[in-house]
Amino acid sequence: MTLRVCLFPKPNEKADQPSSGVRRIVRAQYRHLPNHGIELVNSPKEATVYAVHINPPEGTNVDVLHYHGLYPTSELELPKWAYEANARVLDAALRAKIVTTPSTWVAEIFQRNMGFSPVVVPHGIEQDEWPEPSEDRSTVVLWNKGRPGDVCSPAPLNRLALMRPNAQFISTFGYAKPNVKITEAMPFEDMKKLLYACGIYFASTKETWGIGIVEAMAAGLPVLTWNWGHNPYLLEHQVHGYIAEPGDYADTARGLDYCIKHQQRLGKAAREHAMALRFSWNRVMELYAKVYRLAAQQRTPGPLVSVIIPCYNYA
Repeated sequence: MTLRVCLFPKPNEKADQPSSGVRRIVRAQYRHLPNHGIELVNSPKEATVYAVHINPPEGTNVDVLHYHGLYPTSELELPKWAYEANARVLDAALRAKIVTTPSTWVAEIFQRNMGFSPVVVPHGIEQDEWPEPSEDRSTVVLWNKGRPGDVCSPAPLNRLALMRPNAQFISTFGYAKPNVKITEAMPFEDMKKLLYACGIYFASTKETWGIGIVEAMAAGLPVLTWNWGHNPYLLEHQVHGYIAEPGDYADTARGLDYCIKHQQRLGKAAREHAMALRFSWNRVMELYAKVYRLAAQQRTPGPLVSVIIPCYNYA
């Protein structure tokens, strides 16, 4: 039986606009969910289930919240809007029938701090969009997050470039240097061409899942990453790349040397790994469809208990 679902946000139909991880998820949902009995409609009023990625529009209630992370206000000095954005996400999480997270380590945060278990629905890639790479690869290192600042700082790339002045680097953000080229954010198809033109992928950001990492492996790039978030669950150390400790730049530089030295072997293994069934978007959509059907069966309860905790001056 077909289930009517409204998704927010909608896919980005402009091919010349920069692409984000969430936009690629939504794009995949529009492509594959109809194969799993889901009809995607334009308005929540038309839908049985309203599902939102990150944060719903103001004044709307959601059935399913797809959580992708919060701004790290406990770790960085961030402006007021970051706290307000986090509050809106958490409020939506409390009101939603079902919350999904892309990985187990993110789900554990809800279990520990909010007292419930989200449904883990991982991400994937469109494997048919990633052709076999050429064996003749450059050794250029790519860092390609879609925004600078907060958790997506390009500073590790610039520091690594200082430590390896003879290596060449490309980054979407950061500071241009003799061995660092800055591109700014770019549309998905342009970024895909750049992935195939580079030779090593540097993933220093703590990822809730890591679509960019798996895309890089699909393009045949060894991945140099840090041992935090979901990053180490996506690849094996010295098999598909190199996993260094966060902030350990000496080890990171050694990892870059290792990836360059063993580039062909690591890249081939990374490509084979990314083409495995577990990373297929169509397989992941089976889980999304199950979540939406479960949400359609649930009724949203009203408030059951109010808990008041006096905390004035209890810093």
